Amino acid sequence: EKSVVQFTVYPNPVSQGQFKIQTEISFDQPAAWTLRDVQGRTVRQGQLTDAGEPISVAGLEAGMYFFEVETKQGRGVQK
Repeated sequence: EKSVVQFTVYPNPVSQGQFKIQTEISFDQPAAWTLRDVQGRTVRQGQLTDAGEPISVAGLEAGMYFFEVETKQGRGVQK
């Protein structure tokens, strides 16, 4: 059974058009990520291979988004 992946998004709110995540999960395999707007629409997605990897939100309107990470261990969501 998959578990909840714990992570923190920083800086929050985002500055300089990008953010990173802080987590204890290991990246022995890439983790899929999805950025959704408040209506649940996917606005960006990609793969993370390291927690320190910056995620760009340049060009997106200011507002609240939900960032979801899914690994083989499970998934987690932060706003």
